[in-house]
Amino acid sequence: MSNSRHPPASAKDMELFKCISVPRGSHKDLYVLQSLRMVMIHNVFIRGYNSILYYSAHVDPNNIKRVRSFIRYCELVNTILHHHHGIEEGSYFPWLEERLGAGSMSENVGGHHSFEPAFKVFEELVTSIRDKGAPFVPDEFRTIIYAFMAPLVEHLKAEIETLRPEKVKHIPEKDMRKMEADTEKLAKKAGSLMTSLQFVTVNGDFKYGRWFPPVPAPIRWICMNITYPFNSDLWAFGSCTKKRIKPEFAAYEPELEPERA
Repeated sequence: MSNSRHPPASAKDMELFKCISVPRGSHKDLYVLQSLRMVMIHNVFIRGYNSILYYSAHVDPNNIKRVRSFIRYCELVNTILHHHHGIEEGSYFPWLEERLGAGSMSENVGGHHSFEPAFKVFEELVTSIRDKGAPFVPDEFRTIIYAFMAPLVEHLKAEIETLRPEKVKHIPEKDMRKMEADTEKLAKKAGSLMTSLQFVTVNGDFKYGRWFPPVPAPIRWICMNITYPFNSDLWAFGSCTKKRIKPEFAAYEPELEPERA
C-alpha cells in the first residue's frame, strides 16, 4: 500500500470529473441547506468514482488481495449511491412534490434513470469479479465507468437547481424541520458505523464542508479511531486520507459559486 497515495505521474493524465461548485450561504439556514448539503453529497460521489478511475491504474490484476479490496470499495460506492437515491425517491422528493407541485421533482427522478443502463453494466462487472473470479482488466473497467459518469455528473449538477433557496423558501419552517428529522432517521438506518462516515470522510471536502456530515463528536471519534482500521484497505482507495489531504485530486476540487443575483 506504500504507493497508494503517490502513484506514478502517468495516472494524473487520466480524465477525471470536476466537483460541483459550492453554493454560498450557511448550512445552519434550513433553506440554504437543501442545495448546499446536496452539493456536498453529490461531490462525495464524484470523488468516489474519480478515485475508482484513478486507482484502477495502480491495482495489479495479479494481486488478488488488492483486487479484492478495490472491488469491495467499488461495491461500497455503488451501494451508498443506491441508498442515497432510494431516500430521495422514496421520501424526500415525494415530500417536496407535495409542497412545490406535481412534477417538480420529475426531472430529478428521470436523471436517476438516465445513467442506469450503463451503471448496471458496471455493477454486473463488479459482481462478476467479486463472485465469479472474472479478470480485472483496468482499461475495460475504466471504459465502463466512463459510460455512465457523464450522465451521472450531469444529473448531479442539474438536481441542485431544483433545491435552491428560492425554490423551497415558501415551505413552512416547521415542515422543514419535521422533514429533516425524518430524513435523518432514514439516513441513520441505511448507514453503518463500519463504512458510512469513513467513506464520506475519505471523499470529503475539508475546505468548504468541514461541517458535513453533521455527526455527533463521540460517533465521529468511534468511526475514525475504533472502526476505521477494520476496512483500512478500502479507505486507501479514497480520494483523500482521513485528514482530507488530497494532492492528487486537487485540480478537481470545487470552487465557491459566484454571488447569485
